[in-house]
Amino acid sequence: MSYDLHGPWEGNVDLHGKLHSTKGEVVGAGIYNTEFAAKYWAEKGMPKEKIIIGIPTYGQGWTLKDPSKTAIGSEGSGKSAPSTTNPDDGGKETVDKEGVGAYMVKGNQWYGYDTPETVKMKMDWLKQNGYGGAFIWCLDFDDFKGETCGKGPYPIMKAINDGLSGSAPLSSAVSVVLHL
Repeated sequence: MSYDLHGPWEGNVDLHGKLHSTKGEVVGAGIYNTEFAAKYWAEKGMPKEKIIIGIPTYGQGWTLKDPSKTAIGSEGSGKSAPSTTNPDDGGKETVDKEGVGAYMVKGNQWYGYDTPETVKMKMDWLKQNGYGGAFIWCLDFDDFKGETCGKGPYPIMKAINDGLSGSAPLSSAVSVVLHL
């Protein structure tokens, strides 16, 4: 699993499904990220082609203690109010290319999540490093009607599909299984 690495159970905001370590991180500095976890398992002998990277189709949110401090590591005072991650609803979206994730701030509410752009960056990393593939949690949280996030239907699944259908082949050991 490579998500829920951070959440409102911690006192500081951070990307819950980030790929790399980031400036400002407080809890799990340097280790609560997908790259660290995948490398750890590979170094312990797990074949890279059997390591499948999880991509969240949902966000984690905090209520900021100080709405003027919004960077990763800023203090939170608990869970956010429910919301969509559509910047058209009045939020300001920031794509963090260092950690590879996005966050949106609406007043004192901070939401971390993935976008199609960050998912494609993760798929490029996955292929370049020889990992076996990707999965999501969970299908019904991807904007299946294309009405919530403003990026069309199934934006995360489409980004995974587009990202994995490039020129670098995945392992021949990878298979796709759908449980419906």
